Amino acid sequence: MYKIIAQKIEDVGGRMLAVGNTTDHIHLVASLSPVYALARVIGMIKGSTSHYINHVLDPDANFAWKNEYGLFTVSPTEVPRIIAYVQYQKAHHREGKILPGFEMDG
Repeated sequence: MYKIIAQKIEDVGGRMLAVGNTTDHIHLVASLSPVYALARVIGMIKGSTSHYINHVLDPDANFAWKNEYGLFTVSPTEVPRIIAYVQYQKAHHREGKILPGFEMDG
């Protein structure tokens, strides 16, 4: 699924820098072109990944993303720290070492 996300970001002139997931959400770090509205890019990512899950991975899944999402801009100096966090997202959640403000509650 990460390849689908990366491809969709490339389709809109962006570049995926990192992606990580837990059982109920993903984190994505990307450099995006200002040509597309961010909500449209998120919608395209959600749409293409939902289609892939429901038509290729598991046609009986009836998978759907939640309507909401979180979006942050970060300064260039923070990008390496955020990439590292996302790359080890599963471990951070498992160990309870999440970044306050970067995780949605419930």
